[in-house]
Amino acid sequence: MNHSTIEKIVLEIRNDRNFDRYTEFFKENPTKINELVDIVVGQAHYPLEEYASWILVHISKDNPSQTQQFYPTFVDILFQSKNQSVLRNITCCINQLQSTEYKESELFDLFLSFIKDHKNKVALHVYSMYALVQYVKKYPELKTEIEDTITHNSKGKTAAYKSAFKKFQYLITKKKVID
Repeated sequence: MNHSTIEKIVLEIRNDRNFDRYTEFFKENPTKINELVDIVVGQAHYPLEEYASWILVHISKDNPSQTQQFYPTFVDILFQSKNQSVLRNITCCINQLQSTEYKESELFDLFLSFIKDHKNKVALHVYSMYALVQYVKKYPELKTEIEDTITHNSKGKTAAYKSAFKKFQYLITKKKVID
């Protein structure tokens, strides 16, 4: 199977959205996940990059152990991409994985910057809030800074943003980081 076969699968998903079938394919062919990641890293033309990253979300949710090895790559993608769909999807992937110390401080600042940037879509704000839960668990002294940033940037935001902030506050009080 070559790269074009994976690209074909990505385009099929765009049309039929049968994620169960394709997550099963990648479960049975885990080495092919590399090719999905390569599509995103290579910033392939629309719709490949967007849908490849969306498939990675479903794989990460279904079986995080299959994508854990890509955590550093996902972090690098967040620093390189300007594509809102990719940023949202890869942040969602990171939320499914065990955080590491790879660019930990820089990533913290990046998630805060995603929330502060009013040009970003609300889904990226929301997933960034959820990503920051792990930081509060590990570094409780950051709680006030994060909450202040979220609150300060909540003016004019949607109900989804405000609901995510409530969920953030709930999650930081739980022992388990992310459901």
